[in-house]
Amino acid sequence: MFSTLIVCSVCGYSFRRFEKNYKTHSKIWWGCSGRNHYGADYCCNTTKIIESELIEQLDNYFSGFKLNKANMIKMIENQIESSNDINKSNTA
Repeated sequence: MFSTLIVCSVCGYSFRRFEKNYKTHSKIWWGCSGRNHYGADYCCNTTKIIESELIEQLDNYFSGFKLNKANMIKMIENQIESSNDINKSNTA
């Protein structure tokens, strides 16, 4: 889902998805594919992005857009109404 969208700040390779399955659960995270492929000597980036946390943060971020969109539409509607009221009073 996020392949090629997340880029390593150290080596420039994209992050890839890792999954570790346990008996009762699994862990999914994103990490540097350069480090994974070539080793720690190639890339020292040990950042792990937990997929569920990433999705939650993105959901919160884009939900903010939806909230702001509704507010923006209301503000534009109010401005149009005010403009219409001014135009009506100027033509009367």
